Amino acid sequence: MNSRLLGSFILVVQLGSFRAAADKLHITQATISNRIGPTDNSHLYRVAAAESLYRTS
Repeated sequence: MNSRLLGSFILVVQLGSFRAAADKLHITQATISNRIGPTDNSHLYRVAAAESLYRTS
């Protein structure tokens, strides 16, 4: 995993959308999607689910 992938993913989780993360990073939504989408990131999705549960508690 590289730092760009992780940073992009964290922003998507924190901001709640690919579009908002892309705007914050001054890149396109497609770039964010390409960073996160093409690899097996199932462990990242578990982190996102945990983050989501934490926010609703």
